[in-house]
Amino acid sequence: GLELYVREMIDAGDISWFPVNKAICLEQTKEDEQDPSHKLDELNTTMHDLVREQGEMLLRVLEETRMSSMREMANIHKRLDSLYEHQRGHAKEHVSKLEQLNQSHANTMRDLQSLSSTLPGASGGSVTSGVGMPPGSSMKFSSPVKPSVPTINLMSNVGESPAEQPATGSARQSELNASQTITVCVHSCQNLVMPHLLGSADPFVVANVFWNGIKVGETETIWYGTAHPAWKNVARNTFKITLSKNDDVKAGKLTVEVNHTHRRGAGSFLGVAEVAGHQITGAGEHFSTTMFRLARKPEQHLPRSKQLNVQGSVGLKLRLK
Repeated sequence: GLELYVREMIDAGDISWFPVNKAICLEQTKEDEQDPSHKLDELNTTMHDLVREQGEMLLRVLEETRMSSMREMANIHKRLDSLYEHQRGHAKEHVSKLEQLNQSHANTMRDLQSLSSTLPGASGGSVTSGVGMPPGSSMKFSSPVKPSVPTINLMSNVGESPAEQPATGSARQSELNASQTITVCVHSCQNLVMPHLLGSADPFVVANVFWNGIKVGETETIWYGTAHPAWKNVARNTFKITLSKNDDVKAGKLTVEVNHTHRRGAGSFLGVAEVAGHQITGAGEHFSTTMFRLARKPEQHLPRSKQLNVQGSVGLKLRLK
């Protein structure tokens, strides 16, 4: 067998039977050796697969986050719309009640006037020597005393000719000649919240002017494309407040509210600027633009959650003459 063959070769001094470079471990090492470029290709393929998987996972997470944010925004808009409809319903109820009160007052006055005209000896809204009244006595009917409030006139009739204005009498004319007028021009806004943060594709902005809580007027609605909108039509956005000579301007307060609006109605509240009476008297007849900071309303008037977009300032031109 093999052992006899090996012994005979050893006896003959021949070592050719010994395997040279043919060891089993060398054969295994040779089989394990591969081309380095092949290993690099495998490594690149593995890295590409890992990057693709991570990218796909990140895109899925971003898409889920976006959809969740869209749902939250939709829910917030629904709640805001429902609150707006609720407040508008309450406002309509209050207006209806006021109209009913005014109608009731008008009916009462008509009844009183009708009663005075039917009583004997009535003339000029009074009853003299009537039935059940002692001779020489009289009863007069008059409307309730109205509280003294500033007369606020928008300048829609400033350009009327004297023939178009109603006759007022010399006493009334002298009172008007001695009156004082506050001119307010809403010029621009600065550093408002960026429009894209309001969640509306059609942002507009409008300002309302109040004097001592009484609405004077409303500016035109302009496109809210930047954080610095401006009202270009000066005549349309200028308002005049006519006060009597006895009104104390320093005791009054001018308020300007800025609101975002869109096709569905009122949008976000953007702030309110308050101008004290002494600031108006200090302005005098100068008609330069002054910036007033937009602030939040008290929480009892408007919840803080609806005033998150308040920032910036509004530019007003004021003149007292």
